[in-house]
Amino acid sequence: MFGAAPPAPSPAERAAARLQVRQTFRGLGFYIASLWSAPLVLYYVNQALGRHIA
Repeated sequence: MFGAAPPAPSPAERAAARLQVRQTFRGLGFYIASLWSAPLVLYYVNQALGRHIA
């Protein structure tokens, strides 16, 4: 009763899963890049505005 293997995903389901993984990694990469670059952007904006950070 519970020993049967699940049905194989269809080509459309496999393509949708690949797209979802790609979008997830793209979003994660953007998030990491934002975390890395935000302090640099804030530093240079403060420098440009004349608010020098000690």
